[in-house]
Amino acid sequence: MNPSLREIADRVELSYQTVANVLSVNSKTRVRYSTRTQQKIQAVAKQMGYRPHLGARSISTGRFGSLSLLMSTHSKRRSLPQDMLDGMLRASADLGLHLSVETVDRVLTDPKFVPRMLREWCSDGLLVDFVGVPSEMEQLISDSQVPTVWINRKRHHDTVRPDDFQAGQLAAETLLALGHRRIAYVQLLHSALKLPQLHYSVTDRIEGFQTSVQAAGLKSEVISFDQALPQAEIESWATAFLSDPDRPTAVVAADVLERETLLLGCARLNLRVPEDLSILAFASGKLSGCEVGWQSFTNVAVDWHKVGDQSVRMLVRVIENHHVDPILIPFELTEGQTTAPLPA
Repeated sequence: MNPSLREIADRVELSYQTVANVLSVNSKTRVRYSTRTQQKIQAVAKQMGYRPHLGARSISTGRFGSLSLLMSTHSKRRSLPQDMLDGMLRASADLGLHLSVETVDRVLTDPKFVPRMLREWCSDGLLVDFVGVPSEMEQLISDSQVPTVWINRKRHHDTVRPDDFQAGQLAAETLLALGHRRIAYVQLLHSALKLPQLHYSVTDRIEGFQTSVQAAGLKSEVISFDQALPQAEIESWATAFLSDPDRPTAVVAADVLERETLLLGCARLNLRVPEDLSILAFASGKLSGCEVGWQSFTNVAVDWHKVGDQSVRMLVRVIENHHVDPILIPFELTEGQTTAPLPA
């Protein structure tokens, strides 16, 4: 049975009004009390199994206490790692909010859709996770003035995203610190995505890589293609690249295709990794070691749990009528078995 506020007040030996204010969704009433008092009341309320009455809360605050994660129905237009969803769910639970997941596409150009969507979903704001956001959709949501946080999108405010420029820098600086002076960045996959435009992360990582290499007084080498290649041509390129005696001593692999192509190419040519070639890869999530075959890849990855957590917490601030500066989540290095110091 859900305890009443008066029962919680009796347990903590504080006034009813103090307990009501601390457990209110209105942050302005909570800040009147010390952190110690707030923590005491919240701990007892949790222990007693207290849950706020959502109907009463929505009437008193004009809010539903619920957020909606908006995603595309097309798999290539969404990028929702499990860790990011876990971060959203935990942050929502910590804040006493509900999180619903909705997939849409066909109605994104209907100017009446967004307000109706919020009424039907009983939602106070949106978390938007789209890869290649249609301009009509962005303008529609912007015009409706719906509180919105954009995930993994480059904007001037109200966005949480991985710091992909820093990721490129970290990859280059890791290999430079190992003594490598000829480092190539290999990007094969982006042309196969078939999106209206490249995702900013593709260019940001390359620019970060180039910035660090050039700052070391070296020439940056970026290998990419204007169009997607058949698998046979990719293997032919890898053979030619790796067979060149003047090849780079280290490579940054942009994604799964690149790292597997390079590793398999080395195996075919009897090249040793990392003795003959160091390979550092970008990973899709924060890992203790990116396993490929028998090797653990040295990788740089973002903590998607943190991206999800910060997205929810930012949206709460946006709902309270605040535009929020972008939050960039840095990448972290995990050392594996595919990089080593440049042989003397």
